[in-house]
Amino acid sequence: MFYSLSTGFLILSLVATLILSHFRQHTRADGEGCKPPPSYPHIDPIFGLDSLILCLRNLQRGNLMNHLDNTFKRIQGGVYTYSTNFLGSRVIYTIEPENVKTIFATRYEDYGQSQTRKDALAIFGPGIFTLDGAQWQASRALLRPNFVRSQIGDMSRLEVHVRQLIEKIPKHGKVVDLQPLFGELTMDSATELMLGESTNLLSGTPRDEARRFMDAFTYASEGLSFRMGIGWLATLMPDPKFHQCIRDMKAFVNIYVRRALALQNANKGTMADNGDEEEGARYVFLPHLARSGYDEKRLAAELMAVIVAGGGTTSSLLTVLWFTLARRPDVFSKLRNEVLSSFETQLPNFEDVKGLKYLNWTIREVQRLYPVIPVNSRIALKDTILPLGGGKDGRSPIFLSKSTRVLHFPYSMHHRKDIYGDDADEFRPERWESLRTSWEYLPFSGGPRTCIGQQHALTEALYTTVRLLQSFEDVQPGDSSVWAEKLVLSMSVRSGCKVKLTTQTLFHPNLPHP
Repeated sequence: MFYSLSTGFLILSLVATLILSHFRQHTRADGEGCKPPPSYPHIDPIFGLDSLILCLRNLQRGNLMNHLDNTFKRIQGGVYTYSTNFLGSRVIYTIEPENVKTIFATRYEDYGQSQTRKDALAIFGPGIFTLDGAQWQASRALLRPNFVRSQIGDMSRLEVHVRQLIEKIPKHGKVVDLQPLFGELTMDSATELMLGESTNLLSGTPRDEARRFMDAFTYASEGLSFRMGIGWLATLMPDPKFHQCIRDMKAFVNIYVRRALALQNANKGTMADNGDEEEGARYVFLPHLARSGYDEKRLAAELMAVIVAGGGTTSSLLTVLWFTLARRPDVFSKLRNEVLSSFETQLPNFEDVKGLKYLNWTIREVQRLYPVIPVNSRIALKDTILPLGGGKDGRSPIFLSKSTRVLHFPYSMHHRKDIYGDDADEFRPERWESLRTSWEYLPFSGGPRTCIGQQHALTEALYTTVRLLQSFEDVQPGDSSVWAEKLVLSMSVRSGCKVKLTTQTLFHPNLPHP
């Protein structure tokens, strides 16, 4: 009898708490003038499986981003924010700049990383991509020295790897797929900067463990993207190869972490222990990280996060850029003329590449049409408000209860014709001569959590492109493929980047540094 009364009282208390919470939310929503956003017209209103199946079909076709963009246009004749059902949970989709600004800046503390994202990336351990609040701030502060101007502006370190890239490209119009070569370039560069030792994938003689690391990274990146997309459903689809790839990646990074910790222990009490580097020595991130006091697991997680993010985004940006240039000879010609008229065959420095207006416009336009991070998500850490999207006209605020997930889509936001004009779907770098944007353009996120490595990625893409423009006088498509996306941890080209490049006879890629 006693247990029955206790159980009944507990149930009544729970129901009363839920009713009271709902009443408070309703009162706040009314007080703020909130209205519900338009809803996706589900056939399955309980779990939203109809929408999920459509998304998976379009993912397989390389058309998911276009499908989601068209969904915004179809609902009620066109909306910028709507509510949908994902496996029984309410999710808000938005391409409204004011909402994005609210999530990432003005009410930044109301939002955290979604649990789906945390669960997927937790396999690397506790690092910057899985943390929020004070722990995240500590991780970001730890990683920041890796991306200061003095590090990302060191073109001589990057030149070694770019030269190896040029040497591997056929010189007389033979078809080559640049996508894997760009992946090797960015991995070689990232590991040298982070670990002090390059994977040397482009050299043609990488160590076995370095090649295993790259192969594992390629497979795992696609698996991680899929897991972040489907959430807990991934647990129903076991993939032993994926988990083996993660183990291979960790094993590779742990070699360097253990070596750095051993060296740090041996140097205790010396100048090196205090962070004083040898004069003239090149910066390497890992020794700096080892002085943080974190244990092996945390160090490996932070390193893995930076290497995975840094290598993937820059490679994707370069792949999409050169896929596009092969199909736009007019843009290629303008870029080449700009480079050759600026410094002919001289190796450029940081200021040189940043000063190339048309090249910078072109990369901005690539990031607008094909952002490497086409979708991002956050979860409400408390009851909060989005300023727009509610009501029939979409101009009223929306109330979000705690734990509501919000997805924003830079891909669709960057294709809005009311922002970018009637030619928003066209590739036209010249628009950036006069176009000024704020939260309407978000290739690397924004606010406090803006991508810490964005300048590194852009500089690497700029420099690599300049050197290729110096080295080759023509580029043509190597196949008849059209754009279809490949969604890994970043967005790239599904068919690869098969091109035919013709050598510039006035320039030899093996010229010594000036």
